[in-house]
Amino acid sequence: MREKVKNFIVGFMEHLAAEKHVPMPDCSDSLSLLESGVIESMDLVELLCALENEFSIKIDFDTENMEDYFTLGGMIDSVCRKLS
Repeated sequence: MREKVKNFIVGFMEHLAAEKHVPMPDCSDSLSLLESGVIESMDLVELLCALENEFSIKIDFDTENMEDYFTLGGMIDSVCRKLS
């Protein structure tokens, strides 16, 4: 499941990078999404909503530690925890 979540996030980023005409960064788990040059704060919210829809999960912005979602690996792990 981890690979499926990662592929979804990377696909989202690839789409944004193409729209913005910016290069795709190396997508290691330690990648800071907001410092990647691809995702801005509103894009992050859009990505979180897309993850909720794609994987039928709920990300509660009031109770979640949102810092868990700031790196690629952290976001993948957080979504996978909700799926298990």
